[in-house]
Amino acid sequence: MRIDCSGLTADDVLSVVAERVDAKDDGTTTVDLENVPYAGPLITSAEPRRIAESVPLAVEREFGLKTRIVTAPAAPAPALPDVPGLAHKTVAQLASAAGALERPAVPLAVWRCLARAVLRTSRVNASSAPTPSVTGPAAVWNRPPCPPG
Repeated sequence: MRIDCSGLTADDVLSVVAERVDAKDDGTTTVDLENVPYAGPLITSAEPRRIAESVPLAVEREFGLKTRIVTAPAAPAPALPDVPGLAHKTVAQLASAAGALERPAVPLAVWRCLARAVLRTSRVNASSAPTPSVTGPAAVWNRPPCPPG
């Protein structure tokens, strides 16, 4: 039995196992937990650790099934793209600021706001005026709200 743990909590994973387990199972089924590093609703969620540590024990105790955490080979980090009209440093700042976002899927309006904040900072930096660093969430979120559109 394969379970994609992306976005799920440990409780969700156990619920899926409970729904899928066959009462006639003789204990030979293995529960494959996939995408455990992407579990939980937030990027910095503790759910991957909770799933890896507690779900296998609970599945074995409650259902008598073996559990295996399936890991995919690590993909190389993508190179920063060349964006026409933006300096490489600005693209790097946008990528860095994206780390301040906690949700794995972010609405386009939030990305627009983030990009405006970084681009404003880049323009001000280009004119040599002092500005806050764009390496942490405070630099992005301590700005006035973005105008609509």
